[in-house]
Amino acid sequence: MFLLAWSPADADEMKTYVKRGMAYDDIKMDIETAIEGKGLKIGAVGDLGDMLARTQADIAKGPTIYKSAHYYQFCSAMLTHKLTAANPNNIGHCPFIMFSYETVAKPGEVVVGYRTVTRTGSAATRAVLDEVDAMFDAIAREAVK
Repeated sequence: MFLLAWSPADADEMKTYVKRGMAYDDIKMDIETAIEGKGLKIGAVGDLGDMLARTQADIAKGPTIYKSAHYYQFCSAMLTHKLTAANPNNIGHCPFIMFSYETVAKPGEVVVGYRTVTRTGSAATRAVLDEVDAMFDAIAREAVK
């Protein structure tokens, strides 16, 4: 089961889905499989949870937030070609990044999400950004089904 945790007020921010009842590592694998299932190559998986845990005592001096937290960096050659054809500055949209986390406060609840893309620029750029957002959403939904 997954829940959509998104509201129109978040339109230019983060879009997230929540999955309950599965181990974090299983959902992490499902995210990677969903990305690769779209024919995309993952360039990096970053362990943000580990980095935050390592630096907690020296920097945050507060409670631990995450049990686990990762980001997934990847790119789509097709979408990047379309974006940069519309405007060379659109290279700044790549690489694409999604994230997942499980908090200490809500164990057993894994959040999968991405930053929604702000539709700015030419009509051609906005059209490709619609495709990028649809790709993110399809990957996130696949990961939490």
